[in-house]
Amino acid sequence: FCPRRRFVAAMSEVVAFSLVVVQRQRPHHQFVLVYEKERRGHWLPGGGIDEGQTCLEAAEREVAEEAGCAVQITGLLRLEESRGRLRWIFLAAPKDEDAQLKSLPDAESRGANWVTCDEVISLAEGRSKPVWVGDHPYLRGSEPLDWFQFCCHGGGAAEIAILESIRHGQPADSHAVDPPRAFHRTEKVVHVWQVFFLRSANEWRSTAQASRHCVQEKGCLASVVQQLCSIEVTSGIAFIESILDTRGAKNSHHIALDVHVVQFVASSADEGVPLLPRMASNLREGVVAPISLLGFEGQRYDPAKQRQ
Repeated sequence: FCPRRRFVAAMSEVVAFSLVVVQRQRPHHQFVLVYEKERRGHWLPGGGIDEGQTCLEAAEREVAEEAGCAVQITGLLRLEESRGRLRWIFLAAPKDEDAQLKSLPDAESRGANWVTCDEVISLAEGRSKPVWVGDHPYLRGSEPLDWFQFCCHGGGAAEIAILESIRHGQPADSHAVDPPRAFHRTEKVVHVWQVFFLRSANEWRSTAQASRHCVQEKGCLASVVQQLCSIEVTSGIAFIESILDTRGAKNSHHIALDVHVVQFVASSADEGVPLLPRMASNLREGVVAPISLLGFEGQRYDPAKQRQ
């Protein structure tokens, strides 16, 4: 089951992005806000995933370039889609909470600052103009404030163990300067497992092999998952696998994106089908994310659903 790797599902050409919410705990909850180049205002660190990069590599690179900060990716807040676009939104912590952020402008950004939720609310409402906002005292959009408030009010990310990001082939050219936007031929598949806890073996099993559902070329993972998951059955996302294949010619790289959904069912079966090792480990550790982890870009996010 789930061999690595055959590209048989419908493929769409996708440009992908990694955005990062960087949070530090002391002296109090603060977040990285990037002062963007040109007249874009202030935004989260992030940007396009370059040719040959995984989503995690791109996230770390973007924070380093735009904010001058080395981070540890700790969780996945959301995976969003729109036609031809894919956005990973990660949660991260600085490797050194006392390190200074970028202060000199360059081609990537004008700099970055540690900010509190209250400061960003004041900026968004136009009630104050802190020194750090520079000549463009506005947010590029509401998303930084949405995520900062979500995190401040106890919202959590899916543990990063939920994501396995793999590359087959050579990594990106780390010396490339401002590489062109990378488009990847992308296959998206949803696997639905009906699982139960087998007490005699003290482990999770499935009633049968997972059903496999290919996402059509213009379809979205969130739509497919919502259609497949009955509201009467408790469901969650146990495992996301992103496989980047760079072994082909340049500009013809492939991404295989597999989302493994579990539906928890009652079963009196004495046996069951073994789960994939990564999924079994996540279930054993309680690493299961709500279905709302998948969403649509441009649709206002409801953080309350993510906390369920």
